[in-house]
Amino acid sequence: MTWERFNFLSHSMGGLVGAFYNAIYPNTINKIINLDISTALGSFLTASTTGTAELSSWYLYLYDEYYGNYKRYNTPDPRLVTYEEAVSSVARNRKVTKEQAAILLSRSLIPAGDGKFHYSWDPKMKKITNITLSRDTLTHIFTRHTPPTLNVTSSELKPEDPFTQFSVDMMRVIQETAANHETVFVKGGHDLHVTNAREVAPYVVEFLDRPFNACLSKL
Repeated sequence: MTWERFNFLSHSMGGLVGAFYNAIYPNTINKIINLDISTALGSFLTASTTGTAELSSWYLYLYDEYYGNYKRYNTPDPRLVTYEEAVSSVARNRKVTKEQAAILLSRSLIPAGDGKFHYSWDPKMKKITNITLSRDTLTHIFTRHTPPTLNVTSSELKPEDPFTQFSVDMMRVIQETAANHETVFVKGGHDLHVTNAREVAPYVVEFLDRPFNACLSKL
């Protein structure tokens, strides 16, 4: 992109991309804003432990289940749907209004003629892929040379879920380690930037406008 410096705004798994990019290319991102990174961060639960049961679960999910269903994961979705059918399906599955579903679909439909559409998304994207990292290494990636970071997180997290609890614990450790990390909770599910944009937007604007000193992190 030839950008020397830039701000990074992401949703879900994009937050992981930003953290790894910053670790590889430090001092190129001015500020990071993660919109509900909790689900993606929680995916590291089984990949960050050394127990036999956790390693088995990680391997079965990432390799055994994937290659056992290789054709399904690597065959484009053949369905043809009308625009109305697509909107209704996304609204139902992601628990959003039809107006919000239309926003989420704005880059996900390919015209196929006769008023029908193909979905453009890749079936493999339903399977979050990660590598085995210890919690210390994961913390190091998120905190070393880190720029000011804002995590806008759903207030509807379910603490009884082990993946959610892992994510909450990691965000707490990261925030305690890097003084320029902060987390705010807003009402809404995983698509909170769409379902509750009026509450999310002021946090984002204020964070982007706020001056920070040159200190990056405690590491």
